[in-house]
Amino acid sequence: MKNAVRRADESVYLAENRYVKPKESQNFIISLFEKSFKGRLSGSVLDIGCAAGEFLYNLKKRFPQYDCYGIDVVESLVEKARKNVANVNFKAHSVFDIPYCDGKKFDAVFCLGVLSIFDDIESVLRCILSSAKKGSLVYISGIFNPEPVDALIVYRNSTADPNKPWQSGWNIFSQQTINALLDPMVRDYTWYRHKMPFSLPKQTDDLMRSWTIKTEEGPFQRINGIGLLYDMWVVEIEV
Repeated sequence: MKNAVRRADESVYLAENRYVKPKESQNFIISLFEKSFKGRLSGSVLDIGCAAGEFLYNLKKRFPQYDCYGIDVVESLVEKARKNVANVNFKAHSVFDIPYCDGKKFDAVFCLGVLSIFDDIESVLRCILSSAKKGSLVYISGIFNPEPVDALIVYRNSTADPNKPWQSGWNIFSQQTINALLDPMVRDYTWYRHKMPFSLPKQTDDLMRSWTIKTEEGPFQRINGIGLLYDMWVVEIEV
């Protein structure tokens, strides 16, 4: 979206250390990977938008026999990943700059919490899928609306300088939109819903960091500072 910027990722991931205690959603995605890849003695993995490498740190810990690669457009995050995550290949690289990793194709590709940054997701999906081997699996996570409605979202703190640009990063695309894009490109796909199993505290210094509240839907409903109640979804794609 024009005149909107994404500032949150660098400040959050540089300030925090999530290597030892990863996000619950990452554990969920690793469990999906484990079910599908159980018994495989080796393979190659790519994480697109890897940030500081926390996901690959935990995946490599569980599956040390896999060759793991991570790319992210933010150089400072890639540098942090290199310093903290051993035996993983990291590179500063844009999702749009294909091919990745000198044209290597992967047995599993992950793109976690990234699609909401973009307005044009068709081109992003095509780039992601281009890195996957035939017969491989691709995992994409984010806020995907089960209802047939898409939304492009910009926001700002009401106490911020009104001359500064609005921020982005919370776009919502419907599962129907994703399905329509995937149908002609892949063999099959399956949607998985992830609901928080425990409470998250509200962080008043950063209201766009999600917390949980009790609702009729459950005791640990995610919400953020724009009043968005959501669950995370993962689509497992067979290429």
